Amino acid sequence: MVSLTSFTTAQALRRTSASTSKAISSKCLAASRSITRPTRIGKPAEGFTRPDDVLDAVAILFEAETARFDTKTTYDALNRVASKTTPDGSVTVPAYNETRLLEQLRVDVRGATPRLVIENIDYDARGQRVRCTYANPDTEAVTTHIDYTYDAKTFRLI
Repeated sequence: MVSLTSFTTAQALRRTSASTSKAISSKCLAASRSITRPTRIGKPAEGFTRPDDVLDAVAILFEAETARFDTKTTYDALNRVASKTTPDGSVTVPAYNETRLLEQLRVDVRGATPRLVIENIDYDARGQRVRCTYANPDTEAVTTHIDYTYDAKTFRLI
């Protein structure tokens, strides 16, 4: 079974009301006044003196009718997620134990080799997590253990 979720940004923008556009413009104006820090590539953000400048800078993302953000999810016979593909092409593949609870999690980021992220999850008789062991995706060596403790009367996480 496959579930496909689609979102077209151009469709979302058509639904935006005029009052929402004015609110966005005022927020962009405030943002444009505060953009003085360097951008990710090390150059200062220049040329954003009006709200329309900010909107024009991001308009390219919204103009394309083909701009889609699809998430594809496949399920196994027990209706558990077998794999999930995000819009950037990353694939998450969970592994389950005999009691149908999550045991491991592997992720391949944008088509790379699948890497182990969650090495093991232990559960108690009630099905509550007792310990979660995380792995370093680069070396697949265990890096972190998280132990969970529950209240004996209410069974709530402490």
